[in-house]
Amino acid sequence: MRREFSHLQPTEYLAAQIIDRLNLYGSKMTKRKLERLMSAHKRPEWREAWELLIRTRCIRLTPGKRRQQIVSLTDIPAWSEPRPLMKKRRRKRAPTKWFKFLLPTFLERDGYDEKAAEAERALGI
Repeated sequence: MRREFSHLQPTEYLAAQIIDRLNLYGSKMTKRKLERLMSAHKRPEWREAWELLIRTRCIRLTPGKRRQQIVSLTDIPAWSEPRPLMKKRRRKRAPTKWFKFLLPTFLERDGYDEKAAEAERALGI
């Protein structure tokens, strides 16, 4: 599912994505797994976003086995909430004369014989 974070600055945008990913996958994972999951090596602002999350105490790092670091989600701040996606309203226009005239033909072709008969009666054919 695509989330909308376009209202944030680049560092905050990435931090919000990290929080969202942690929330989605169970709020606990290794730092290395998270970096691989989000392709951290391709994102130049990864370090700043990471420091922002640690500074605001949104995540907590604990030592794991064999030099691993376990990342735990502790808080979801209000600024990292995604915006609701606004759907565009479909334009509804009135059926044209051409469409009304050929509607019974379309309905018969598609196997709606009863509806085709009703449409013909409505047209007076």
